[in-house]
Amino acid sequence: MMLALVASEAGARLLAPGFGHNGDWPSNETFVKYTQLSNLSDPVDTVYVGSSLVAFGVDSKLISERTGNFHYNAALSAGQIETLDTWTREFVVPLARPRRIVLGVGPTELAGTAADDGNRDRFAQAPAIAQARHPTRMRSAEESVQVRSELFNVRRQLRSVRDAGRAIVDGEFPQYWGPYGERQDDFGGERVVASLDADSALDGPSPERIATLNELVDWLTDQGIEVVLLEMPASPTLLDQLGGAGDDVLKVLEQTASRQGVSVIDGRPLADQDELFFDGSHLNPAGQAEFSQALSAKLE
Repeated sequence: MMLALVASEAGARLLAPGFGHNGDWPSNETFVKYTQLSNLSDPVDTVYVGSSLVAFGVDSKLISERTGNFHYNAALSAGQIETLDTWTREFVVPLARPRRIVLGVGPTELAGTAADDGNRDRFAQAPAIAQARHPTRMRSAEESVQVRSELFNVRRQLRSVRDAGRAIVDGEFPQYWGPYGERQDDFGGERVVASLDADSALDGPSPERIATLNELVDWLTDQGIEVVLLEMPASPTLLDQLGGAGDDVLKVLEQTASRQGVSVIDGRPLADQDELFFDGSHLNPAGQAEFSQALSAKLE
């Protein structure tokens, strides 16, 4: 299974420049992870779903190596709970067939900024998302021409690229996603440090998003999937912007867990905050490893 997954990951890295920026996919991250999940031959033991903090904070490769089971990080940066609900129901579960889902929830998933709202809308409206959700839908003549053109570009890229290539993530970070969905750079395996600053003040968890969370957990348990709710630690900068709202997330998760019979992990004590974040808002690679090791122990 791992050989097939590594091969699909390498292919995704080559294809991403051709498909990721043409407006069909909401991001390269979504495209690469969809491609990886689509090429899985065996079920995944544990899948991590969440937003930026999960995408950057959980090293699924480290946890897989530590436990001997396959863990995949399907988190999408800047995803609100509505985006994660669609992504999990219609893509992650059917493709990964996981035994367990760890749903990382923080302030951005349950509240969010105007920028997060834009990311949510971009995900929902992306043509590739609609196509992937309805793969048997008949293409129009115009769509068929577009698909043939894209395939021609991909073949040209495959002929011209002699090495693994670089997938530039949204034009910002020279990163790619490894075969465990882990986020890493393309320069010798050194971790890329990413800013987790919020761009505007956040409100506390909204009733609508709490309801979406509860419905998603209900649906997952109905599928026979073990659910773990994980409160992700937020950066000091983000907590300052939240005021007291940051403490509300754990209360929401505990209420959801007690109502639906699932477990909760408070991720805040799993790593020293000064180690996990530096400059108040940037994720520290050493802290990521510490957090992932502690999380792995909690999940055993």
